[in-house]
Amino acid sequence: MPAMAQAEAPPAWRSEALTEDHADSVRALFADCFKLPMSKPLWDWKYAHGRGLASGVWNRAGELVAHYGGFPRSVIDAGQERMAVQIGDVMVRPDQRGIMARRGAFYQSVTHFLSAHVGDGAAFPHAFGFPNRRAMALAQRL
Repeated sequence: MPAMAQAEAPPAWRSEALTEDHADSVRALFADCFKLPMSKPLWDWKYAHGRGLASGVWNRAGELVAHYGGFPRSVIDAGQERMAVQIGDVMVRPDQRGIMARRGAFYQSVTHFLSAHVGDGAAFPHAFGFPNRRAMALAQRL
């Protein structure tokens, strides 16, 4: 008798580009992370109509647990005007923040965003940001 195939567990995380359809989930994550509401007009100002780009990470239960967002900017690069993306919104649900491994939600959100938008052949050759000390220390560790 053949061995029973063991069902594979779904991956711990699912990463995807966030769209306007995800606005309510992003706003709920913001409230979870910062203990303040994000109004719909603020979300619209940042992300509606393609003003901002974001990647999200969902857990097995279908909850948004991480968000990594940026905003297109015109910059001067070696004397040439080019587009870059300014990283501005990084959120990880509080119960997921201690996971610093490459399998963690933060790492997955960063990797998804950068691979989709930044680098040779991508829409933006460069990304930049102004991290606080905690965010900078995390980036250096990873």
